[in-house]
Amino acid sequence: MWGNSQLVNSPGLTVQSTQLIRINYGRPERWRWLFSAQEFAVQAGNIFSNADVDFDLTIGVGRSVVQIPSFEHFHLAGTASASPLIGKLIYSSSSVGPLRDFSVPTSASTILDFPAQDIQLVVRVNSDSICNVEVKAFFSPATHVRPEWHGGPEVDTRYPGDEHRGQ
Repeated sequence: MWGNSQLVNSPGLTVQSTQLIRINYGRPERWRWLFSAQEFAVQAGNIFSNADVDFDLTIGVGRSVVQIPSFEHFHLAGTASASPLIGKLIYSSSSVGPLRDFSVPTSASTILDFPAQDIQLVVRVNSDSICNVEVKAFFSPATHVRPEWHGGPEVDTRYPGDEHRGQ
């Protein structure tokens, strides 16, 4: 699945997590993405509603895997169901990387793409109130050229590793 959306029901004061994306592409590629979150409803009577949405990314190429907790983080803040923030959409197609030198506070970098063959995305929603948050994620290869576009029936013998069957 290169894209998915899910409504996460947060019971309040408990972290809800769900796997949103799992991609097993047949070859390494550079990937781009779009993440979004939107708070839909807060239980009546709650004075405040604050929800943190963390997108935890696991990427792999070959036999190597990197797990990146909180690859992207959104904070949704409002004041009960009358909040003007209910229904507002937050989204991003880039992420801020960690500091590369902890002694230099400006050494963070913006991440616009990453290499991967396998991708898993888990979303965690942590709220101080009972609320519903819709989360979405979409991935696409930065360059999408399929080997079978340029070959005939012999493509299966030229690509024995199934890299022409990216999914």
